[in-house]
Amino acid sequence: MVSQSSSVGYTITGKTADLTVVQKTTIDTLHKEGKTQKVIAKEAGCSQSSVSKHINREAKGRKRCGRKKCTSNRDNRTLERIVKQNPFKNVGEILEHFMLPAADQLYGDADFIFQQDLAPAHSAKDTSTWFKDHSIPVLNWPANSPDLNPIENLWGIVKRKMQYARPKNAEELKATIRATWALITPEQCHRLIDSMPRRIAAVIQAKGAPAKY
Repeated sequence: MVSQSSSVGYTITGKTADLTVVQKTTIDTLHKEGKTQKVIAKEAGCSQSSVSKHINREAKGRKRCGRKKCTSNRDNRTLERIVKQNPFKNVGEILEHFMLPAADQLYGDADFIFQQDLAPAHSAKDTSTWFKDHSIPVLNWPANSPDLNPIENLWGIVKRKMQYARPKNAEELKATIRATWALITPEQCHRLIDSMPRRIAAVIQAKGAPAKY
């Protein structure tokens, strides 16, 4: 017997059913945040027994993707603290704690060019000064950009996956966004990156007008 419950899954009554990928992701996310199994079960839309079994199963043998994490648990907590503050005062701090280590891991001593749009926090004087002080070149970005950055497509994927979600409160919304974001695969990211030459060619051919991307 199945009855629809929250935006992230279904409430199973009677025999325990298999958890969906979204439910598993929601459980993992909330468990890392220290939520109780009762709260997790309510948010994930499953039984508390299913939550307990999934957590214990993950603890015994979690699958790894094979790649080294770019951020530690301490880094994640630092990021949460930063984003809760005024972002216009902390862009440099975010870059210092997260972008630099990631760039060092990806490029080592090789040169690279940083890309960002012209959001107020990105184009602020303090942010520009930070890049100059660290000798990091920033890609010139036109004021009326055609939004070639693949991150826009990732946000589009999240929006489409969430179009039928009906979170009842802010916590459910956060859990749904996290679960949906976690469903994006590395393969999807790689395909978007590989599409960049085609995107650029399409914009050039359209002389800056909208393209199919």
